[in-house]
Order: sequence, then structure tokens, then C-alpha cells
Amino acid sequence: NNDDDRPGNDGGKTSDEPSWASNFFPPLAWGPLMEYMDDQRVSRLKQCDVLKDILQQCRKGKENRTQLEDVPMGIRSVRYFLWRDQRPASDEAANRCTREEHALWACRAIGTTCGQRLVNLRTCFRELSPEIVLQAGHGKVDYEGTEPLNDDSSSIPCQQLQRDMGDCIRTNSLALQERLRKRKEREQQK
Repeated sequence: NNDDDRPGNDGGKTSDEPSWASNFFPPLAWGPLMEYMDDQRVSRLKQCDVLKDILQQCRKGKENRTQLEDVPMGIRSVRYFLWRDQRPASDEAANRCTREEHALWACRAIGTTCGQRLVNLRTCFRELSPEIVLQAGHGKVDYEGTEPLNDDSSSIPCQQLQRDMGDCIRTNSLALQERLRKRKEREQQK
């Protein structure tokens, strides 16, 4: 009789442990591994702050601002989306900051384990042209789900995929914050 198959037996896993974890790691090893992975996520998300600053500079219309190509995370994003030579054609387009917005959300997706949704979005973007993705809808994006849902790619390209990725980022960010809060409480109790 295998005791692990009994109803209600969680195999010793903690409430924060993903279901697959006990198949790969003994219960005592899971805690430190999860803390290490969370620390890596926090570190990646801190790297996104540089892209957030670039986006804010762009939105303010700064002329001599840092460009995506000036920082490693920006270069990765431009290469990932194949937008190396994609620059706004006019001053009006320059104020759209679409590349910067997509770069920031891509960075957040990587930091919150939403990479598959990022891959899906990139695939959708590649099926369109860079011009459509960066110029459509006057540079609107919808990662936060605030725009009316529209199936027309000339409005907001790959809108549902943007929303899906934004939802994943928010959900995983909240879960990460909760795990960090619980860890801090445990450390204060020691």
C-alpha cells in the first residue's frame, strides 16, 4: 500500500509548493530552492526598472533620453521582437513609446515566469509587420485590459494576447509578493 496515494495526503509539501515540486525535490529541499528562485525573480524585476525609466522619459518627450539600445534589457527586447531598425517615422510617432512599453512588459513577463505568453505574443507580432505592431492604434497597448476589446489588429495588435500576458504578470507578481511577505514573517519569528 502506497501511503502517498491516500486522500488528503499532500506528500509533505508546503502551501506555496507547486504540485510538480514533490516529484523532483524532497520536501526539505523545496523551501530553500523556492526562496532562491524568488530571489532570482526579484532580481530580474529590478532590472525592469531601467526600462520603466526609459518609458517614463519617452512619455515626457525628452529629446536626449536613454534609448532601448543603450541598455542590455532593451537590446534583448529589440532583438527578441526583431525591431532593431524600427524607429518612429515622425515626432508624433516618437511620443507613442510603443517599443518602450512592449519592452517593459516583456521584461516583466520574464521576471514573473510568464515566458510562454511572451512567446505567444511574439509569434502574433511576427505574423503582422513591425509597422503594424508599432504604429497601429496610435501606439496603444492593452496589457492592463483597459481598452475596449477589438478583434481588429489595426486597432491594438494581438490585444487578447497582451491582456493574457498582463493577467499572468499580475497574478504571478501578487503570488510572489505573498511568498516574500510570508518569508519575511518567518524570518522575523526566528
